[in-house]
Amino acid sequence: VNENTILYAPDPAHKPSKEIFDWFKERDWNLLEAPWREVLVSPEDFTCSGLNLNFLCLAPGKIVLEKGEKGTEKFLREECGCDTLPMSFGSAFEFGGAFNCWTVDLVRE
Repeated sequence: VNENTILYAPDPAHKPSKEIFDWFKERDWNLLEAPWREVLVSPEDFTCSGLNLNFLCLAPGKIVLEKGEKGTEKFLREECGCDTLPMSFGSAFEFGGAFNCWTVDLVRE
């Protein structure tokens, strides 16, 4: 979200190991636990628990995210000092991706 902050999902299955935490902390990075996601695809949603973190950083501290992820938006603004640009993109969640996945650079020969 900025030059030295990493967010991770609160799901214990995806929490970084102690070794990873230590490696980043030794290099002056902040690791912050993000809120749980709020937008679900269906009652039996099987997509990633950290899908709310699949946002697009336009610049350090300037983030485009799913407008239904109110808790994540509040966290980004209040805890990380980010400017947020909420947009409707939840319909893409059922395909297992969001802003970052859908805008990733393509390299073609």
